[in-house]
Amino acid sequence: MILKIIDSWADYETIEAIKSEWPDESWDHWHKYENGKLASKIFPKFSDSINAELQSIGRGFKHQGMFGDTTRFHGAGIHQMQPGSILGRHYDTIRHPTLNWKREATAILYVDDAVGGELVMQCDDGATAVIKPKAGRLVFFTTPGNLHSVSRTETIRRSLSVFFWSHCETSMQGSTSANFI
Repeated sequence: MILKIIDSWADYETIEAIKSEWPDESWDHWHKYENGKLASKIFPKFSDSINAELQSIGRGFKHQGMFGDTTRFHGAGIHQMQPGSILGRHYDTIRHPTLNWKREATAILYVDDAVGGELVMQCDDGATAVIKPKAGRLVFFTTPGNLHSVSRTETIRRSLSVFFWSHCETSMQGSTSANFI
């Protein structure tokens, strides 16, 4: 597993611009999950600041044939977890539902200094990494076989995310959605 934490990915002005343009809960492009999490739908319409930062993240980790999906945002884009919500232990999707793409990695940029809502990663060596949401902090991690969760939020936890993929020559088998344990 690759796990990179960059505390100063986005500067104060960028984060403040994203916050000022963040959509409210009545936004037509939200998908609402049972646990209270809000996530942007596929092909969403983002504001200029949010779109610019998502594009920057997508360009930030190009190696070993991976590319960031910065147009469709299937499962990625912007996320908001309400106070009291959690995201249980899970493995991320393995393949894209409509394209011959294999999921390789995830990048998450925190918009807030949230209380609670820590990303909990099970590391290869059996150790656990607990990553606190901090405005401007970017977390990049490989996803195949990586068990992780998000602890209970005490305040709103907002983030931008880009999923990284590789092209597959043929149709592959595997889950097209998260597999919760």
